[in-house]
Amino acid sequence: MLKIKAVCLTALSITLLYAQQNTLNVYGSMGFGFRTGGHRFESTESSVLKSALNKREDMYFSYGQGIKFDAGIQYFMMKNVALHAGFGYSGGLPGLETKDRVDDGIDVASVTTTTDYNTHLFGLKVMVVPYFDFLELMDMYVGVGTGFFWNSFRYTRTIKINTSTQTEKGKIRSAPTLGLLGMLGAEIPLTDLFCAFGEIGFEQMSFKWRKNIVDESEITGARTEFFEKDAPNQRPPEKVPGSNWQIRAGLRFGIM
Repeated sequence: MLKIKAVCLTALSITLLYAQQNTLNVYGSMGFGFRTGGHRFESTESSVLKSALNKREDMYFSYGQGIKFDAGIQYFMMKNVALHAGFGYSGGLPGLETKDRVDDGIDVASVTTTTDYNTHLFGLKVMVVPYFDFLELMDMYVGVGTGFFWNSFRYTRTIKINTSTQTEKGKIRSAPTLGLLGMLGAEIPLTDLFCAFGEIGFEQMSFKWRKNIVDESEITGARTEFFEKDAPNQRPPEKVPGSNWQIRAGLRFGIM
């Protein structure tokens, strides 16, 4: 039994060594992001008759939350130091919904405003990743780097006044931004070409809103609103977080 264990351990070590000799690899992973901080939206319910706020619920949003997909290339610049360059996507959560309801107490002029927000985050990432052995069974690694990020933020607003309904659709544009990246991971060889890996990572960034573009509206018509500091009739610029912690799992495939 001990001989069998020794043979298996030796074979695994040889496989790991062979996998490390691949200079160029491609990888793909899937995971989930958990927001760090967030932009606050409110859902409220108030009464005109009582002149009171009956209910308020705070909801928080970060661009980095939701399902994550990453894919890219790994290049070993030296024996135990690799360069990762790849593309990342975050999104896939059900759209954030806020609701403001105003009731006059006799249901004659009740107004309910519902807004659905839907967002997607994209990024190009570059990281330097040192590797080190762990118990001769797997490789551990850490990584630091930077990324260039941009996003899509769309919303649909529905205003219901008694039996009539009005809708508005638009999008919020923000400037692209740079972010700081970090990760800690481990990989285990499956064959002489494939490795499975798992990672814990973080992305630190925020986006500055520039303008709100109303594509179609039954309320006011199409228009563009800019976020400007100290400008009359304009909302001040807002910084919305995209920072998140994430867990990922994936495969790496050697090609050279």
